[in-house]
Amino acid sequence: MADQVAVSRLRDRVNLYFHKTAVRESSSKLALRMLSFFEDLVRYAHYETAEQLIAILRAEGELLYAAHSNEFIIRNMLLVVLRGVRDECLTQTSGSDDTLPQADSLNRLWFLPAPNQVQINSAQLRSGVLDFIKEMKEEINVSAEMISNQAGHQLVKTDTVMTYKLSQSGTLKKFFSLFRAKTIYSVDDDPSAPANVISSVEILSTMKLTTRVVLSAAAILPDGSVVAPAGTLNVCLAAKRHSVPVVFCAGYYKLTPMFIPHLDEFNVQGRPTDVLPASEALKFSNVSVANPLFDLIPAHLITLVLTQSSAKTPLHVYRLISDYYHLEDFRQLDR
Repeated sequence: MADQVAVSRLRDRVNLYFHKTAVRESSSKLALRMLSFFEDLVRYAHYETAEQLIAILRAEGELLYAAHSNEFIIRNMLLVVLRGVRDECLTQTSGSDDTLPQADSLNRLWFLPAPNQVQINSAQLRSGVLDFIKEMKEEINVSAEMISNQAGHQLVKTDTVMTYKLSQSGTLKKFFSLFRAKTIYSVDDDPSAPANVISSVEILSTMKLTTRVVLSAAAILPDGSVVAPAGTLNVCLAAKRHSVPVVFCAGYYKLTPMFIPHLDEFNVQGRPTDVLPASEALKFSNVSVANPLFDLIPAHLITLVLTQSSAKTPLHVYRLISDYYHLEDFRQLDR
């Protein structure tokens, strides 16, 4: 009973955070918050087997995602933790510290007993999963720096780079603090951004001078398409017109193993007053203001996706999914 009360309090606390947050946090902070939530579940929930722990995590994660279905990172972090549980279970099952990749030899996998046929030490399971979550947190904290380290292989210092909303992206700020291009243009509303600030009407004319476009992604989909801040699509279309390579930067926590046929069903709406001030709205008798926060960028507009571990073309993004998620977990997701 005490365990159920603790889980209920954890659930209420994370839901209260979403309801009290007026402005969306950065993706990395949200990912860390979700990992902390699942970490507390692993620490305080009652379970005897890996199957019970997986069931608890999946139930709580899916419940949270159902309430906030526009936040892909909730489900992404759930899948990461489930992968960690399966890896720890496999470690105890096989008696080896080396976890087997999903595409490992069928002969080795065939002779391993199923998890429900092996007695799992719940204390060791809890300790192992908590260590795994700690490692994932550390990887998120250094992801921007690790992505920046890849820049030297894809960009040169003589490049003229265009980006979007540099003032609002922690990943891009870290990227350009470690890699200095010849000239950086940022389509930005903040004149204090550390770049040559241009407006959206100057994108096409400035694109003629640009040799690279570097952008930040909010989510990476299995087909190589990307969900990015609203307005990014205009930059990508201009780059396509002028044959300028487009590079997206994203941490592993933005890999989303689900397709989005219609972004409008998942999009987040910003505050109407950001588009139409309240003083101006009084001039209209009946007005509805839409302020979508994200664009869906098709894969054919993207040249490369940079993560902390590698650089992939959109056609090969799906290979990254198996590195962080287990096939059995996202196969069972409620769509």
